[in-house]
Amino acid sequence: FGNYIGLVIALLSERCVISANNIHDNDRGIVLSQDVDRSEFKRNVIRDNSSYGIYVDLYGGWRSDSNFFYHNIFVNNPVNAYDECINIWDKEYPTGGNYWHDYIGIDDDGDGIGDTPYDIPGAYNQDRYPLMEPTASFCGDPDCSGDVDIDDVVYLINYIFSGGPGPLPYESGDADCSGEVDINDVVWLISYIFSGGYAPCDTDGDEVPDC
Repeated sequence: FGNYIGLVIALLSERCVISANNIHDNDRGIVLSQDVDRSEFKRNVIRDNSSYGIYVDLYGGWRSDSNFFYHNIFVNNPVNAYDECINIWDKEYPTGGNYWHDYIGIDDDGDGIGDTPYDIPGAYNQDRYPLMEPTASFCGDPDCSGDVDIDDVVYLINYIFSGGPGPLPYESGDADCSGEVDINDVVWLISYIFSGGYAPCDTDGDEVPDC
């Protein structure tokens, strides 16, 4: 955070996996440039960047094609994604694509996936299966890493006391299922991780991992 570009992948890079990052308050969040191919961008929170969330360019005519972007969360970027190349912005149905805060489609069948694609400017790319709600691995995993660990404790402390990015969705940080994300959730996670306490959102000893 706080950079001109949060993350740059460039110069003949391929098969990179960029996962479970919070990229925020930059000018451009992620930039792909000069032949970045067959890489995977998933479960990243890309928010509050002042121009672009993700920018894929044709710098010097070098293409960055055949990259996958799915289960990322795009919030409050003026342009969430700009792609001048040919990439894949979803993981087919029913896995779905990404969450876009400015998506205006509807979900008539209630499967959590929008009924119309989300167009990505720059070329002819689309997220064919946009998500209606932000993804999270499960309750107690506010950093969307796929694990409940000390990093989630640090994430919540940073959010509660230092104004860091909040959990997306909000419920993923509500470890004690109180309806609020507060210091009690930090205590709950510490007890679970270090003392064998109840799992997040498990208030009766019958472990329930979902929010």
